[in-house]
Amino acid sequence: MQELLKRVRGTQADHDGKPLHPDARCLRKDLEQICGKVEGSFAASVMGFDGIPIETHEARPSEGIEMNILLIEYSGIISQVRQAAETLQMGKASEVSIRTEKMVAVAGR
Repeated sequence: MQELLKRVRGTQADHDGKPLHPDARCLRKDLEQICGKVEGSFAASVMGFDGIPIETHEARPSEGIEMNILLIEYSGIISQVRQAAETLQMGKASEVSIRTEKMVAVAGR
């Protein structure tokens, strides 16, 4: 994941989520490979802490889960975790996971 995130730092997207940077094609392939290696996965995404997606790959339908809304909501939760860790002087949060009955979401920096 660290290598993927290094590549993302120079990538930007316009307001419609369409890639502007040439590395976006490589990023999409990386996300496809992640979905291919994680059994049962239905999507992989790279997004800013502001909730704006840089690139998302949906490997299969997510059965009643609106992916864009989920990503935006979870980015808010992750931002709160990051802020709390820094406020409490615990250092920077490097990974957050959320497990529900229907899915597991993992976010890393």
